[in-house]
This record gives sequence, C-alpha cells and structure tokens, in this order.
Amino acid sequence: MKKKIENANLCGDLYKLKTSHICAISSVGRAPHLHWEGRGFKSLIAHIIMDKFPENREFRIVGSASEENKKHFQEDLRRRLYSRAEYLDEEIKSSEILKSPEQIEIINTVNDILSEYVAQFNIEYYPLPVDNYHIIKTEVYKQKVGANSLASFSNKDLVVFVQEKLARQSDLFFAALVLHETLHYAAYIAYGAVDNPDNPNQYKIGMYRAGTASSSYYGKTGHAHFEGLGEAIVTELQKEVFAILVDHPKMKEIRDIYDDPKYDDKKGGVTSPGEWKSEELISENGEHFDIPYGKNREVLDYICSEIFEENQDVFADKRAVLREFFSAHFSGRLLAIAHLVEGAFGKGSFRILGNMKEDSESGQLHLEQFRKSRLNFKKTK
Repeated sequence: MKKKIENANLCGDLYKLKTSHICAISSVGRAPHLHWEGRGFKSLIAHIIMDKFPENREFRIVGSASEENKKHFQEDLRRRLYSRAEYLDEEIKSSEILKSPEQIEIINTVNDILSEYVAQFNIEYYPLPVDNYHIIKTEVYKQKVGANSLASFSNKDLVVFVQEKLARQSDLFFAALVLHETLHYAAYIAYGAVDNPDNPNQYKIGMYRAGTASSSYYGKTGHAHFEGLGEAIVTELQKEVFAILVDHPKMKEIRDIYDDPKYDDKKGGVTSPGEWKSEELISENGEHFDIPYGKNREVLDYICSEIFEENQDVFADKRAVLREFFSAHFSGRLLAIAHLVEGAFGKGSFRILGNMKEDSESGQLHLEQFRKSRLNFKKTK
C-alpha cells in the first residue's frame, strides 16, 4: 500500500453501440480497448443473475446522450456488477488465484460492516459481490492493472483487484486493502455519456464523479479534480472502519494478533476496539505496511482543524468536521464542504483544493498554500 494504484476512475474515450456491449471503460492514461459482443446467451444469463438482486444499485448517468442510450448503459453497469466477471480481460481471468475461505470471510465481513456504517450518512449500501474481488498473479497484475500498485478498485469493471503477493502475505494486510478499495466502491459514482453526432446508435462513456473526485468524460480533453482529497478521505475512512473490522467477531484470528502480548510492541496503533492511530500496520510476522497518502491526509487534517476553529459553535470537535467530508464521499454533495473550506480559507480555496493530486509533493505544496491562505484570511477578517 506504500505505492497505491491510481484508481481507474477517470474519463474514457469510447463509443458503444446500443446493439452490443463492451467489456471495459478505458481509464485516463491507458489505451481504450473494446470487445464487441451481441446480446445473445451471455446477456440472457446476465439478466437472470440480475433478477437475484431485486434492489440493484443505480448509478447516476449525466451528459447529453439520449435517455435510451443512458438506460442501456445503466443496464450494462448492472450486468458488470452481478455477472461474475463476464466482462473481464481474458488474461486477467486466467491468472486469477482462488480466494481462501478466510479471505472470503474477510470480504463478506467488510461488506457487512459497511452496510451498517454507511447507513449513518443516510445512504443505502449495496454490497459488492464476493465474485467481484479478484486476486491476480503478480506479473499479470503489474502488466494489466498497475506496475506501482498493490490493489485497485476499477470503476470501469466494478471489481476489486488485489496483487497475489499481498494477498498471500498477511490476512491483516489483505483486510486493510479490501476495505480501502471497497470504500471506493461505496462512494457516490456517476458516469457521463455523450451521443456520437454521426450515429445516434453510438455513445461515448466515461467517469464523471467518484466520491469527491470529478472528471470530464469527454476523453481527449479530459481533466480531473479532487483526486488527492478523495484518497485522503478514503484513507481516513479506512482507519476508522478498520478498528470496527478488527473488533468484529468473525475476525477473531486477526484480532488475536493484537491480543497476544508478544505483539504489544508491533500493533501499529490498532487496538480492539480502538482507533488506528499509527501510520503503519505491522503484521503477525513483523512486516510493515504503511498507511498511504500521508501528505494528502495532513492537508485534510489541517483544513478540518481550521474549519473547527471557525465553527466551534457548530461542531463538537475536529472529528465532526471530518465527518462532513465522509458524508460528501458517500453522497457526492460537495456544496456543504465547499462552504466550510471557503469560510475558513477564503473565496476560491475550494477550487485550489481540487487541484491537489495524490502524490506527496502535491500534498506538501497544497499544505503550504493553505497555511498561507489561512493567515491571509485571518488578517482580512
């Protein structure tokens, strides 16, 4: 998790026929790839599988595409969510490693916990099927998913990929990765669709929103905002929910690591129950696992501290401010946090926050910028 993958959650540049469906939406930085199939037997099976999930998750689809095209795309997304990897790249499918019973238990428990946790934000959570989690051989993972990553949630396929090496290394690490990527799935997700002006039966699709992150879905001129903020929010959520996960009755083996006195100096800040205070986890065999996006989270922490200072009559503590950002991740509503940021740092500061990328350098630059903005804001009050 030191080198976290960039989520496949940005714009694609694909056109799609209403009479066919594609296996993937391209993400920024990767060449688009298509696999055309007719609406034959596989589509029939996919619809049968969907019928087992009467309350399928709805994804918002924006853009100028016709309602017919948007409806078709919504159905396609549902098939991806419940079609048991029908759309995955063949090389990825052939390199998949079977999940152990313990790993399946971890995946199911993560989804059970999120169903309850997300409800406090008045959002209904639809569990990600266990078949949508894929442990991939390391060499294929690096080639197909990302050379500098350990795990990823793909908005294009609605699946979580985990590198084999990490999955075998430690159930504790596996649980942390699965939780982080599932939190990306739990986010507000919206796609964009634009009809092909030369053929109304075709449309271009891509990501529009993923949590607080936003992007253009017009492909060649695509751009993204709030990527760094989005990862900071997800990782802070991960820290909070991981403490619940460790304390869950079904996670006894993981919890026993922290109950054993011989690991007292290796707990990485996790208590049971408790709060994940450290910037790393240390597994049962003593391996270190860094908590990612440190600088991005430092920016978020500073912003929450200053917002609390400005609004002590509204919020009980800094943590209550952070929960406003958590809520935005699940609901997609940014107006409330935009007002809070600009109310503490001045007009235009939320747009500046949107420029923060996921890397440490960008995080540091934005931390310095927000410190300056805060000083200037106080002077002009």
